[in-house]
Amino acid sequence: MSFIVYYTKGRNATAVNNSQLPDTDEIAATVDYRPQDGWLKGLWLRVRYAYGDRGSPVADRRDVRIILNYRLGALQ
Repeated sequence: MSFIVYYTKGRNATAVNNSQLPDTDEIAATVDYRPQDGWLKGLWLRVRYAYGDRGSPVADRRDVRIILNYRLGALQ
């Protein structure tokens, strides 16, 4: 099992047309579960969560993903 967290912060950004962009905060987390033996060997479960504060409720984003992979015996 592994767990990773990323955090970024943006301040005082300027667009190409020299307009001021809102300050931003983003956080993302990923959890991976990959059993190495037993009947679950070959399974890979990944859960991802991300939240981006873009300075406006309309522009903010929230994302949750659940990814399930399983390696079939004939393809190993």
